[in-house]
Amino acid sequence: MLFALGPRTSASEPDVAALSSLVPDNPAKLPAWLAARERAAGATDTFTAARIRFADAAVRTRYVVLHMHGFTGTRQESAPLADSIADRLGANLFDARLAGHGITPDSMRGAVSQSWMTDAAVALAAASRLGDSVVIVGASTGGTLASWLAAHSLLTGSPIAAVVLISPNFGVAGSIPTVLRLPWMRVLVPRLMPRFVLDDQPPPNSEFERMAYAWAPVSALFHMIALVDHISAMPLDHYRARTLLIQNRDDPVVDVSKVEAWMARLRSHGVVTDEMWITVAADENPHVLASGRTAASQIVPVTSRIEAFVRAP
Repeated sequence: MLFALGPRTSASEPDVAALSSLVPDNPAKLPAWLAARERAAGATDTFTAARIRFADAAVRTRYVVLHMHGFTGTRQESAPLADSIADRLGANLFDARLAGHGITPDSMRGAVSQSWMTDAAVALAAASRLGDSVVIVGASTGGTLASWLAAHSLLTGSPIAAVVLISPNFGVAGSIPTVLRLPWMRVLVPRLMPRFVLDDQPPPNSEFERMAYAWAPVSALFHMIALVDHISAMPLDHYRARTLLIQNRDDPVVDVSKVEAWMARLRSHGVVTDEMWITVAADENPHVLASGRTAASQIVPVTSRIEAFVRAP
């Protein structure tokens, strides 16, 4: 009985509507605001820090692309996909950075699920100042957060033209999440295994080392699983955004059956969806799709499919 009452990690949502007030209304003021916000967070590496890229002058565009990276990654992990999409659409681009990412692996110790939802909501508010219609492109856990934003669109007041989910995380593959959901695990596991290793191979160069962590504190893993569980179970009554899935059936990182179940849920709520299933080459990453560093052959077809989906009447 005592075991069953033990602590578990859960997710709590920020006040989404209030976060919009943190963002300047004038597009020309957004780069300085974002730079100050990143400095305050300790994200001083411009290679991985959040950024704004204007299509031309510092003015609104018809579309704006909001790109969100995945757990332990940065915007560089899938670069230059977001730039390619923005170029095709003639759009401004907001490349987000989630709390604890792009600094050092240890910096993730203080990040919790609410931190990442806050970052996503603030990024959407900023993107809505940069364009008339937001195209949210979320990779892995960034896709989970993109779905959360779409379900809260009435609260944010941001016009979302489309949501693009690339290898979205609606459940991590394997049995580890089941174990970590048990009571007391958030107390016991960090004492036995303070860090978990994502890649035991040394990075091929310093650029790879900066764009994604090879390890992270195991405490962050509990918060990621709590985030995914919370979002996967959320109501979809206000989810209206047309949604495109880009997925590899042999993805070893996320549970593809849960991705399919998510898309079926969207359709059952009347959401317009489309799917692009990718078969990766032997030397390409099966999870980080359409990346210049790990799956370059997919960039053109994926970008074309996204542009067609966004522009479809």
